[in-house]
Amino acid sequence: MHEVLHAYFKALNVNPLMEDHNEMGLLYVDEMAAGIREVYPSISADDAKALAWGGLHESYSWLNLVRTSPTGAQSIIDKNKAYKRGQSGTKCN
Repeated sequence: MHEVLHAYFKALNVNPLMEDHNEMGLLYVDEMAAGIREVYPSISADDAKALAWGGLHESYSWLNLVRTSPTGAQSIIDKNKAYKRGQSGTKCN
């Protein structure tokens, strides 16, 4: 979903990368999470939203989340790590 949005923004001439990530964090996290749940219906809403935040940790939206909800931000980081390590989800072959 993340990479598809990069292509979409490029088609709209929205650049640079940081601007893309800020736009994603501000406007598209919920939509990306919904897309993840469509593809993987058994994933929880919280996990899908955490995965949607993946790759956006340098955006202004993420920094605002860390400031306003440090515990929530840490939970997102922990969930992303668990999926990357294969401790959550279904490991790809």
